[in-house]
Amino acid sequence: YISPEDVPEDIIKKEQEVYKAQLKDKSKDQAEKAMEGKLESFYESICLLKQSYVLNQDMKVDELINETVVVLKENIKVARFVRFEVGDRS
Repeated sequence: YISPEDVPEDIIKKEQEVYKAQLKDKSKDQAEKAMEGKLESFYESICLLKQSYVLNQDMKVDELINETVVVLKENIKVARFVRFEVGDRS
């Protein structure tokens, strides 16, 4: 997915159910904060804009785009992307 907004609601609900089961022993406040952290981590693993930029691991892809927008003074929007995997999958 490109951004968290692109993730289907049913996938998010499924992840939340898993996290609720993991956090059932926590207080409500602790569980909510942990849920937010786990969802953010989930988005970082499946959303391009939330992932670390390959050439600078301290920067997210959306931060790189925002910096580039400032320099170019043009709006940039990622409409689609292709994922390449290098190596043998056998």
